[in-house]
Amino acid sequence: MFDDKTNELKAVRELIAAMEAKHDALILPFKEQEKAIEIELIAEMKKAGTTIVRSTEYSATINRQELPRIVDSTKFERYLLRHKALHLFERRVSRKAFGEWMETHKVKDLKAIGVEVFTKESIGLHKLGSTKT
Repeated sequence: MFDDKTNELKAVRELIAAMEAKHDALILPFKEQEKAIEIELIAEMKKAGTTIVRSTEYSATINRQELPRIVDSTKFERYLLRHKALHLFERRVSRKAFGEWMETHKVKDLKAIGVEVFTKESIGLHKLGSTKT
């Protein structure tokens, strides 16, 4: 009675998985190319001493974000457990929650708790004469 539907569901799930894998494989080279172009453009913009450039159709801006990165998980876990601050976790340290916590608790030495801050840069690309990106 349920064979047809369970078999059909399994087949559809396998098809979805195969399509997602193919999709990821097709897009990966373009994502790598995008990242390489961004790195090159950021380097050229820094060398020129600017954070914004314009072409005939687009303007490009270097966007910066400071992101916490765990460099010593043992120290950081001890610190979080001692201060009952596990809410700071997502897949990485939550930038907003971490900033609020550090400000509230007056922590000045990040290395002492196993964290360092790095700057993430990306390009914001905007079509000139348009509000759409």
